[in-house]
Amino acid sequence: MRWDDTDIGKEWAKTYHQKYYLKNKEKLLKQQKDRIDSDPDFKARKNYMDRKRDADAKKIIYDVLGGPKCIHCGYDKDIRALQLDHINGGGSKDRKSNRSTSKIVRRYKADLSQLKLIYQVLCANCNFIKKYENNET
Repeated sequence: MRWDDTDIGKEWAKTYHQKYYLKNKEKLLKQQKDRIDSDPDFKARKNYMDRKRDADAKKIIYDVLGGPKCIHCGYDKDIRALQLDHINGGGSKDRKSNRSTSKIVRRYKADLSQLKLIYQVLCANCNFIKKYENNET
């Protein structure tokens, strides 16, 4: 096992990279901007990869939650009409901290079964009705 695969190594690397970023923030942001400016396709590729990563993460979550099917009405025709719903509300707060579905998978990676306690799969219609009836934001 490599040292950087251990918990101590991961923590050290995380701390090191945070310090490095804070120390060299302006330089790193300039490098990123220069790369975006020099490569016109960079933004499109990045957006494609972000969408693909989130779609893959959503499939993992759906599998854990019982498949891509609305638990209320049973809708399963098109995955694009399905949404992850927070069982007890609080979705807007969670979106601000996570910002992507792939971050949810990373947060619960050790025990994906915990997702069943927090999330459920609803179609867009059922999710909106639940949100309206429960006065969720």
